[in-house]
Amino acid sequence: MLGGRPIGGDRLVRIQKILWAVFLGSIFFYLAAALLVIALRSPADSPASSLPTLRLALVALAVAEWIGSFWLRRLLLVRAFAEEPIRWGAVLGAFVFGWGFQESIALIGLVLVLLGGTLLEALLLCAGSFLGILLMPPAPGWLRARLSAEASNSGESAPP
Repeated sequence: MLGGRPIGGDRLVRIQKILWAVFLGSIFFYLAAALLVIALRSPADSPASSLPTLRLALVALAVAEWIGSFWLRRLLLVRAFAEEPIRWGAVLGAFVFGWGFQESIALIGLVLVLLGGTLLEALLLCAGSFLGILLMPPAPGWLRARLSAEASNSGESAPP
């Protein structure tokens, strides 16, 4: 249930597409903020003056999040589909968790720039984040097939 109405069919697909676009779009805001920070940085603030251990830990966290987001989404989807009837709210939640983890990688790029990192670091993390979200499209074929099968069983319209 979302807003007092059940989630499923075209509503699930529409919600997923909107959220997917929002997560993708936010990456550009993080990149723009990183560019602004670099443009306003004084020459005295060199990347060498930042904390190298913290920067390395943040990059390691970003890599772990990139890999973990796919694993977590899969785990949540398996649990959502294990019950009858399928919990479509949990399916939507699994996608949101995956996209959220991917988006946070771009935010780590911004944090690295704030710590004195380079534009290349921010660009690589934003690109990885963007790619991760692209690899988790809203309503992939297998989900549309499942929604169509459920819609035909209940007499509802199938999602587009």
